[in-house]
Amino acid sequence: MESQENPVTQDNSNAQNNSITQENQNTQNNSASQEITIPKYKPFIEEVEEKSPAEYKDMSIKINILFWLKIFSWIVVLIFTIVSFFAGLKYSVNVDSLLEVLKKIIVVATFINVFLGVIQCGITLYLGKYYKQFTYSGLWCIGVVIFDFINKFSGIKGIQVVTSLLWIPYFIFFVEGISKLLEAPDIALTDKWDNLKKLYLGSYIAIPILIFLAIIPGINILALFAMYILIIVIIIAMVWEIVLLRETRNSLIIYLAKPKEEKTE
Repeated sequence: MESQENPVTQDNSNAQNNSITQENQNTQNNSASQEITIPKYKPFIEEVEEKSPAEYKDMSIKINILFWLKIFSWIVVLIFTIVSFFAGLKYSVNVDSLLEVLKKIIVVATFINVFLGVIQCGITLYLGKYYKQFTYSGLWCIGVVIFDFINKFSGIKGIQVVTSLLWIPYFIFFVEGISKLLEAPDIALTDKWDNLKKLYLGSYIAIPILIFLAIIPGINILALFAMYILIIVIIIAMVWEIVLLRETRNSLIIYLAKPKEEKTE
């Protein structure tokens, strides 16, 4: 006698299969729906902080003043160094009055240099109204001027080291401010400023290392030779800084002369 399937069992089986199939379809539909509704985020792009033409013109004037202040400051430092050298050679100065004149020149040159430094700090702080990095730089600049003044008139050992340490954050913040300023006018010029910062910082790090090596027998002569090379590198960096200030000022002038359509590209 042949076996026959129970109609109720068959109906239950069909119902289960239909339920499973429906669940699978719902799962696939939900999965597809989830894939479609996943939000797509666009990459974050920092907007360039562009100033008005009047503000750029104001900044170009202040950068130009800094340019000339740097030139006058290095001229004064050069005079101070030369006069101090000859004033120290007492055996070559036979007239006491000449020695007194040289000392007065040193004092005057020192005060002029401090005065120029104060103006430089003031202009840097003024630029802080546009970019906060200049404010930080100006505050460190005041510390540099104060300790440099103390160093020249007190003769306290170690003050020059403090002055050098204060100069590092001053210049770092100054370059950061310049980089923000040049974002719209000439972004490529910021790379040159960054390279100058690296050159200065590398030189300042190398100075104590070479001084330490100079007291070690056997390599002291080589260290002294490297020190002379480092002095030349620092002089080149100083000249480069003046050149970059001029290029920054020129970039601002060129940017102001561009049509509005080109500025927004």
